[in-house]
Parts: sequence; structure tokens; C-alpha cells
Amino acid sequence: GTVIFYDFGMSGRVEPFIQEKIVDFYVAVARQDIDAILDTLIAMGTLSPDADREVMGNVMELAIADASGEDIEQYQVNQIIEQVESTIYEFPLRLPPNLALVLRVATVVEGVCVTLDPEFDFISTATEYLRDEGYYEETARNLAQQAGQQAQRTAEALFTVPPKADDFLDRANRGDLHVDVTIEDDSKVLDKLAMRIAYSVLLAVGVLSATILY
Repeated sequence: GTVIFYDFGMSGRVEPFIQEKIVDFYVAVARQDIDAILDTLIAMGTLSPDADREVMGNVMELAIADASGEDIEQYQVNQIIEQVESTIYEFPLRLPPNLALVLRVATVVEGVCVTLDPEFDFISTATEYLRDEGYYEETARNLAQQAGQQAQRTAEALFTVPPKADDFLDRANRGDLHVDVTIEDDSKVLDKLAMRIAYSVLLAVGVLSATILY
């Protein structure tokens, strides 16, 4: 007979919390919500909580504008570079091991698919998968539920609540309230940017960190 050895290389598991945050990242990008993007990166452990939010916000805004096809003036790029260089040895971005594996798998899979089909578009494929699996709707429901809970706490603090409002808040708290939420993405920022930021930022940080540390 024939003995075949398969080398699977590194392996790991992405816990549900990180999976949820990756979806939150997509939603924040679609909304071009810079604060939400930074909050999600912090929650995933990719961005230091002590990072200069103004500087990192400028970086993200520039990335979104570039991915959206907008013309970026060179002086804007130079300003961002100067801001980042001033804190280069205390770079606030890092690459957790589990996300490093995700990035590696994504780049390998994309490379294989592009080799087989030069027209293959990894971004649109990944985005379509998330939509088909209902991740966007799930995130919207979570946001609606959180908003309902916050509204209930606020109303309770006012001591008196009209009957209809009380019924509304009670239904929201029990999860019986159904809210249809549509994420507007007319400029297709989500399709163009989500994986691009994940690739470019995380890969750049990984290389930078390895260079500085080793």
C-alpha cells in the first residue's frame, strides 16, 4: 500500500466571541462608524485601549476613503504617516494568535481560488456568505434588543410610563419585539473595505510587530 502524510501546519479555533466581533466589524465598516470600528478592534484585542483614538480614527477614515475610490491627497497621507511615526515604537495595533491564523487561512484560500479562477472575488464571496447565513440580521436584532433594554431602564428611571410604552418595553425585554433593520450600504463600502482593512491593517501590523520584536 501507499502511506500518505498530510501536513496541516498550524491549527487553532476562533472562539464565538471573536466571531461575533468580526461580524460587528463588518457592520461598523458598512456604517462608516469610526468609533464602532475602533471599539470592535479593542474588543478583539487588536487595538490597545490606550491608543490615540484621534490618530487611529484618521487612519481608518483614510482607509475607508481610499477603499471607496475617493481621491486621496498626498498631504493627507503624509500627515497620517507623521502621526503614526511619532509613536511607531509604541504602535497600538497588535495581532492576536487566533486572528493571525484567520488571516493566514484567508490569504491562502484566496490565493488558491484566484489561481483557479482569476476573476474570483474573495470580498464579495465572503460578504455574500455572511448575508446568506443571516449574520447581519442577527447583529441588527442584538442592537435592537440592546436599545430596547436601554430604553426600558431610562423609562423606569422616570417612575411613570404610559401603558402602551410599558407594553412596548416589556415586549422588547422578553425578546418578543421584532424590528426590521436594513443596513444602508449604497456606496458598497462594505464590499470594498471590510476584508481589505482586515488584510492590510492586520498583515501590516503582523509584519511591523515581527520586525520590531525580532
